[in-house]
Amino acid sequence: MAATNPPDLRTKVVFWLLLGVLTVAIAEGSVVSAPFALVNPFEAVFAVGFYGSHLLVLARLAFRRGWPTLTALWLAGVLFGLYELSITKVLWSPPWGDAISLAHIEVV
Repeated sequence: MAATNPPDLRTKVVFWLLLGVLTVAIAEGSVVSAPFALVNPFEAVFAVGFYGSHLLVLARLAFRRGWPTLTALWLAGVLFGLYELSITKVLWSPPWGDAISLAHIEVV
């Protein structure tokens, strides 16, 4: 079997951008959190940059020793979920009606 050449930088950038767009479409569009996140140019650049950069970092961590285990993928998802929870308004001001505030953190 012949050895294949590694992809060039342009191919990698296009792949990661497409993966970032797909991640935004699945994460924001499928749960109707922001179904039109890719329509508004400013929101699209922010969302693709946000999800894409985190995808790059967490994928690098998960794949650093070859194919990741289920535990490594789960931990990467947990880290991203906790990080996203803390920087978005969901933790500080949830969109789902009345909640109890405890030390400026909303508790349902």
